[in-house]
Amino acid sequence: MMIVKHFTGNTRWLSKQTVPALMKLVHLQDGCCSFFTKDSSSHVQKNIPKYNYELPGKGKGSKSQKSRKGRLDQHVPVHSEGEIVFGVHPVTLALSSHLRSHLYTVFMDRKHRDSQPTPALYSIHDLAARRQVPVHYVPRNTLTCLSGNRPHQGVCLDASPRLLPHCDPQQLIQGLDLNPSVLWLLLYNVQDPMNMGAILRSCYFLGVDRVIVPHINSCVLSPVVSKASAGAMEVMDIHQVDGHFRSVQHLTQVWQSEGGKVVGTTSGEDSSCPVYGLQDFTVSAPTLLIVGNEGSGIDRDVVELCDTLLTIPPPSRPHADPAVSSLNVSVATGILIHWLRTAACAGGR
Repeated sequence: MMIVKHFTGNTRWLSKQTVPALMKLVHLQDGCCSFFTKDSSSHVQKNIPKYNYELPGKGKGSKSQKSRKGRLDQHVPVHSEGEIVFGVHPVTLALSSHLRSHLYTVFMDRKHRDSQPTPALYSIHDLAARRQVPVHYVPRNTLTCLSGNRPHQGVCLDASPRLLPHCDPQQLIQGLDLNPSVLWLLLYNVQDPMNMGAILRSCYFLGVDRVIVPHINSCVLSPVVSKASAGAMEVMDIHQVDGHFRSVQHLTQVWQSEGGKVVGTTSGEDSSCPVYGLQDFTVSAPTLLIVGNEGSGIDRDVVELCDTLLTIPPPSRPHADPAVSSLNVSVATGILIHWLRTAACAGGR
């Protein structure tokens, strides 16, 4: 007798007579799925990116993966050339934009092969045909493996990562038409992919003109971020600057030299900068909004670069629980952006 442990984590006792009859054994090793087929003379390895397994934000969790039946189909190639974008909106927007240098393969649930596609899947088919991207139909659990057990909605895309070039703040800002309605967002050391995705979604919906991220101590723009943003990451205007303090300092100085205002966020701590509640702030110049880390907020040195600090005052609630005294960074950022956008469109308040 021998033990065989499947990639689902289930253990099976198999006799020596049963083992040769198996068509394949599937197991995870170093984040890749490997296939051993009975009728194959060699070991065929199909690489599946491991980052979807290692990043936070695991969606359905490991128990869902264990409950799924069936194994990966050895007759369907699942070799990955880049990273796996998953979900209807991220795949659709990745195909429609030109921010990824290469689009390799669309993987779709094979149950749709002989059925009438939904409008969303038909759009993906059409976009893939226009971009000359092949569509492969695969079992659903293959998509589950590709997406790292996250909600893929029956479609994945193998594509090159979205890379952000390093930009010099002077070149990024100088010469732009910075009218009072312009709003940029600097995400300073935001590290959680779910927060990053939610913020990008709000930015796209509310019309933020540009997002800036430092290249260190910031969340990577991964497929997990793309899914959390409902695909907004695939089309949002995002730039990258050096992550060191002097680069952020340079960015704020150039912004201010062009007539813009640098606005930070605070929960009410003492600072040499004036602090306003949202309802008391007037938008009269192009605004660079700086949002800080989930736990520590904006560093003290960065706070001192700001012209103004904004806070979101809670309504008066005598019986409110002090244990819930703050907002998630993505929620707070959405509120700030909405107010700044509304105030700018109204010509100030």
